[in-house]
Amino acid sequence: MSLEGLQAILDKEEIVATQRANDLLGRPEFVDETYKRHVRTYIPLGRQADERQSGKSVAGFERRVIREVRQGGALRGYITAEFGHGKTSTALYLWDRARAENLLAVPPFQLNKLSDLIMATFGWVRYEVGRTRPNLLSQAQSLYESLMERSAESLAEQLEIDPTAAQRIVHYRPEYLDLTPADYIHFFEEMTYVAQQAGFDGLLVIADEVQQYIEPEIKAGIKDPISPLFDVISAILTRRNHLNFGLILVIPPKELGLLRDQRGDLVHRVLQVSLDLGTVYDREFPQRLWHRLAKEFDFEEHRARIISKECLDALGQISARSDLSDGPRTVVNAFRRATRRYIELGHPYDEPYKPDHLIEDFIDGRIEYDSPKKIPGVVSQALAHSLVKGHPERERAVKWAAAFPNEGVPRSLQERLGLAKAFDDLAQSALGDLVISVGDVRNRGFTLRGLDQVVVETDWLTTTIREFWRTYYETADSTRQRATEAFFDLLTRKVFPKNQWTLVERITGRLTRNPGLVLEGSFNSFVRRFPERRVHVRVLWEDEPVKDAAPLGEVVIQFRLRRYLDWPEEKRRRHAEPIQVNYEGRKIEFTLNLMHREEDAISPNLERIVGPVVSPYKLTPLLLLTMHKILDEKREKNLIPKTEDAQIHYFQSDLLDNVFRELFNAAVGVPVEAAEERIVETALLRLLEAMYPDYDTLIRVNNWTSSLQKYINALKHLETTHERQGQIVYEGTKEDVAGLFTLSNTGLDTFISNFSSLIEVT
Repeated sequence: MSLEGLQAILDKEEIVATQRANDLLGRPEFVDETYKRHVRTYIPLGRQADERQSGKSVAGFERRVIREVRQGGALRGYITAEFGHGKTSTALYLWDRARAENLLAVPPFQLNKLSDLIMATFGWVRYEVGRTRPNLLSQAQSLYESLMERSAESLAEQLEIDPTAAQRIVHYRPEYLDLTPADYIHFFEEMTYVAQQAGFDGLLVIADEVQQYIEPEIKAGIKDPISPLFDVISAILTRRNHLNFGLILVIPPKELGLLRDQRGDLVHRVLQVSLDLGTVYDREFPQRLWHRLAKEFDFEEHRARIISKECLDALGQISARSDLSDGPRTVVNAFRRATRRYIELGHPYDEPYKPDHLIEDFIDGRIEYDSPKKIPGVVSQALAHSLVKGHPERERAVKWAAAFPNEGVPRSLQERLGLAKAFDDLAQSALGDLVISVGDVRNRGFTLRGLDQVVVETDWLTTTIREFWRTYYETADSTRQRATEAFFDLLTRKVFPKNQWTLVERITGRLTRNPGLVLEGSFNSFVRRFPERRVHVRVLWEDEPVKDAAPLGEVVIQFRLRRYLDWPEEKRRRHAEPIQVNYEGRKIEFTLNLMHREEDAISPNLERIVGPVVSPYKLTPLLLLTMHKILDEKREKNLIPKTEDAQIHYFQSDLLDNVFRELFNAAVGVPVEAAEERIVETALLRLLEAMYPDYDTLIRVNNWTSSLQKYINALKHLETTHERQGQIVYEGTKEDVAGLFTLSNTGLDTFISNFSSLIEVT
């Protein structure tokens, strides 16, 4: 009989701290020792013994990852689970197994910045190659330094600072690294080559805590963190079947949902392998883990004497619920507590750790990983009740009831414990107050009220959508007002983006004016041909007449919003009117159907959030626009919880994206052979080409006024009026002409290229 293996349980840590990227670079030996100590007590588990069934196993995931990297699969994948469900521990197991299978595996590190991928990978490659093939270190070092130098040069030019200062910045502040997806894939290719030269079969990088990269950027609202990440992953995808490399992201479900919401099916298409630990850590997990630990560390003879079967069942019910526990961390914490108790009591034969001991440890705070604190609160309140306090058997019954929150304590167990009368007394006097009946109808049991599992969506957004839906009417004037206001948001965000158009005036509808916008700018696709255009955008509701005395721009773009309320629902859902371009009247006319509804057009995110509340046929642009405005009103009144505001912003963006696809569909754009954002862009270009067939702009570059002044000054330096008027050719060398413009020869070439209509070279 061995007791030595029990020390492994006492030494097992519930939490392993993920190291930072600069730790892998600066102190890899410490990282190596820290991680190996934790891996020693990790036991891989799978929900299904037979992997041909629907469940996945950690070991099966590990085998596929290693196989794909070895076969040149340029692997992309992720591990996901809620807080406390062992994501980092599983990632460490993957690292350890990949290492044992001769991959150069970069262990889990915090991904705080995208450039951490570079720092952590280089740091660990330098460590592993330095141990085994130090003569190859110069290759890895030169690649890393070349990235740093190029980024420093770019930063020095951008900020107009000394190159030496720029080098210090990129070394100490890697977030300033100016890297493209091509830089990342080149770096991974070269590092993989170094690893293979050193005798490894490939390179695997494991980036942990991806939420640390995504959340701060989203909350700051300055830039989108998701697009750069997916650009890198997509670049890796291009090397499939050619690169012995893998990238695994460790990410919570919330952030994984964000990736899905932002990129739709890209998660499924680009991320090749996945492991959801929620399918592994079910209610049978404590029993499977305890049995595996006993076998692995050779204390099977002590197994049932340390912790009872009933306690393992209770732990399973508790740990499977995030509202009652911290998942596997709570399980490991309880195992340590049971083991320590067993050793302290002298290895008793008849007193294993039972459910009431577990609940007492919850109450006394000896179960440290109990962030919800729900069990001690509910149990303490029940124990203080006049029907329970001072009655030992009822107190014991309350503790046992608390240990089985999902299925309760059934009659057979009550009788075996000698607590049937105590439960009968509680049921007779306090059913519905202290205890409730739960579980299978054929074998119901008692648990404490307040610990039972109730699945009701009560988050702020869902509640707000329910309230909105109960009071929403398509014909209400408030709906018209809100939808119109939200449509203006759609125009300035999706149709006339702020990086291309400037809002000159927002026109409020009055007796003599229609609501609208005056915008200046141009679309990027034709900004060099037709820059700085002024456009009058007019918005009309149903049959509203045009009231504007005169256009406020060289072009009018008119949007008439209709509901077709007198049409059958099926007809109005499918109706779309093509755009009309009035060349003589210099006007582009849209008639947009606010009731349009394409089948399967709603995004998965919107379907998930709104679908359970709102009838699918009512998810029209009118409803979505109104909902968008409602949320804006809530924000103006500070009614949105600060912790949810970033998510609400993303949801509102999704609302407008869905509206945009419905309103500016391909049927609307048939006359100009375009859809969505290209409809207005293409129609406006055609109208401008018709209006100004011989137009040749002088606004070629940002500093065009300065360039024209140089041209004027050059004319003044010519000797005769005929030369200045272009009636006589000016003759001179290229240097002579450049001198007139006070430009270098290269500068003169640029001027001629930009302003070919002003100067002719023969």
